[in-house]
Amino acid sequence: MPNYIFKHPEKEEYVELFFRMNDEKKYKDEEGVEWERRWTIPYASVDSLSNSDPFDIQSHVEKTGKMQGTMGDLFAASKEMSERRSEKLGSEDPVKREMFDNYKKRNKTKHFFDRPSKIENSFATIDFTKPSPPIDV
Repeated sequence: MPNYIFKHPEKEEYVELFFRMNDEKKYKDEEGVEWERRWTIPYASVDSLSNSDPFDIQSHVEKTGKMQGTMGDLFAASKEMSERRSEKLGSEDPVKREMFDNYKKRNKTKHFFDRPSKIENSFATIDFTKPSPPIDV
């Protein structure tokens, strides 16, 4: 149960109370005076991967294994490390390339994200970097 801080409207007095999620977060003392709720910054800590070596896969696995959050947070951390590897090398991320190659061997088809940015032939050109224009029917 989270705690809430209330301040007396006239005096410099504070009280800390616990409420359930569905409770109304208001406090009146014995004299009927309604206290003002004080808002605080939540104590949150985010373990940043920005200072770790992007090529140390074992360190990345250990840090993300201890992460609190969603699968989306894990995917975002992996994407960040991939971008840092490709920045440092000035080319494609080798870990990402290996994953794409293994995917193609297993499934006999390319991964969705392993597509070219542009496909051109004598009939048409498809550019995946630009959004397609709306179709008028």
